[in-house]
Amino acid sequence: MEPERVVDADDLERLAKLLTDKRQLAEQYYARACRLVGQAQATPLAAMLRWAGETATELGNRAAIVRAAEKGGDPFGALSEFGLSTAIGTVSGQDRTRLIKDLKSVINRNEAARPEQRAEAIRKFFGKLTAAERSSLAIEQPDVVGRLDGAPATVRYAANRLLIERALAHEQKDLAALKATDPKSPQVTLLEKRVARMTEFLQPRVTGDGRSVPRQFLLFDPAGDGRVAEVFGDLAKAEHVAVMVPGITNRLDNYQDLAIDAQTLITDPDTKKDLPKTAVITWLGYDTPELGDSVLQAKAEAGAPALHSFRAGLEAAKGAKFALFAHSYGTLLSSKALQQGTPFDSVVFMGSPGLGANVKSVADLKLAPGTPVFAMRAPGDWVSYSEAHGKDPAELPGVRRLATGHSSGHSQYYIPNNTALQNLQTILTGDGCYQSFLGSPELDDEQFGASAAPVLVKELQSRVPQWKVGELGAVFESAIKSALDGNADLKTKAAQIWQALQKANLDGYFTKEDIAAITAKTLAASGDLIVKRYMTMSLPAPQ
Repeated sequence: MEPERVVDADDLERLAKLLTDKRQLAEQYYARACRLVGQAQATPLAAMLRWAGETATELGNRAAIVRAAEKGGDPFGALSEFGLSTAIGTVSGQDRTRLIKDLKSVINRNEAARPEQRAEAIRKFFGKLTAAERSSLAIEQPDVVGRLDGAPATVRYAANRLLIERALAHEQKDLAALKATDPKSPQVTLLEKRVARMTEFLQPRVTGDGRSVPRQFLLFDPAGDGRVAEVFGDLAKAEHVAVMVPGITNRLDNYQDLAIDAQTLITDPDTKKDLPKTAVITWLGYDTPELGDSVLQAKAEAGAPALHSFRAGLEAAKGAKFALFAHSYGTLLSSKALQQGTPFDSVVFMGSPGLGANVKSVADLKLAPGTPVFAMRAPGDWVSYSEAHGKDPAELPGVRRLATGHSSGHSQYYIPNNTALQNLQTILTGDGCYQSFLGSPELDDEQFGASAAPVLVKELQSRVPQWKVGELGAVFESAIKSALDGNADLKTKAAQIWQALQKANLDGYFTKEDIAAITAKTLAASGDLIVKRYMTMSLPAPQ
């Protein structure tokens, strides 16, 4: 068996230098030969010079690729996947060092600038580089370039593909080690899901009409819960672009659900092809909250500048229209980003818990004059009913509420063959008329007991520290909803509430009388019959 060959980058670079040095000597001989015997007779020397120059370049190119590959992944494949130059060997070691230094200098100088100015500075920097220099930065600094708003999209695609390959290899090793030492650990399931997602990222996206196209990421960061931004469609040629901003509990391990919604949004229902001249972007670019901290605004405030910067870095066809499609907690983040001046040509809020206490009408969003703002609230969407962060935009002045068809609950705004999706595609493409909501504005007409949700939220917020509201909401929610549905023994439910509070170490915030008062006020919002039923029962004493 032939022994495995190990390619050494240093050896390749030494050989390239030797050829370059010898070529310089050969050029002197060639010039002398031309004088002595004429150019025609010296032709064989010219051919040798070309060979030496081309070979030296190729050896340098291979050395650069080997060095990048030593860090993990397939740099050559990442570049070629998106049509970028693989001739990175033409960029010398000194040039690579200079490029990295210059890039970091541009980033640092514009760190405090507005997102639009920062992105423009990055565009100008990359605009002056050669194709080989852009490729070199993509594989030398993928963790910087992959998330760099304003950098060319294809360069970011290549950088992020390389990051995905490296992260996948790392987490596969972690998974194998954990299975060997602690196979019953809950981390095994989480790692399995993350590995599955990253494996999918490296496979082509299959469009509605069966074509396979590379997956394109403008952001990939596996740290923590993970952050991802993926482009569906050809962004460079798109005249219509939608940016989808999701809400709570969206993470790398369950990202496939968001990707399915994006694929559904971009698919033409008639041809099954991608909508023409259209791109859809999933922006999971912030640390989304879980249920417990979803009542806090901190993660929305932290994520809003990131959305502003991301939007500033996007480029599509000249005159392209950008739509913002925000869902759940993502509507609160989007509201804060819009108030900071993030430009969008149309905005849709879906299943919103509120846009912030300061937003009383569309005017408070500080949008450009004439920007259309829409909202959807499906029947049974308890997140909207909660009004945890202010008035539902579906009821704000200046917002056009749209029909949702047979959507129900909090997560069915993108289901196929439905009015809600048709409305979203109409707004995205600007083609046709959307369907407005024509039903009753009363919450109880949508879902019995809906008006009780904001009462419960406000009672909890007024009685406990803000950081505990989410935990308490989780304890109360199931009991209240069961009571409203008429499917619960309220005395039993009250006992279960006490047990849940004690288990979560939250019982110290309440007395038996507090439980009675909160539950009574909540039920009162849904009718006298339930209140009478509740008030006739006796509450158990705390254990």
